[in-house]
Amino acid sequence: MVTARVDAGSLDLARRILGARLRSAGEPGEDGRVEVTVAYDRVAAVRQLLQFSDHIEVVAPREARELVRRLAAGIARTHSG
Repeated sequence: MVTARVDAGSLDLARRILGARLRSAGEPGEDGRVEVTVAYDRVAAVRQLLQFSDHIEVVAPREARELVRRLAAGIARTHSG
């Protein structure tokens, strides 16, 4: 399971893309983000969340958050020049 925070305006899109993987979604917080739980059978599947760009933040587990950070850094390097 992965916990993430998604912009409230992107929640409908997340529901369509993630389907049954989206196990729970809370109410928007003061920052306009909703905490969601996404079911993946392996941490590497968190790559699917990259399509949400900066509209999502992976919170836990630490391994999933670190993978997203490494992938985003690689994307930034690829597009830096």
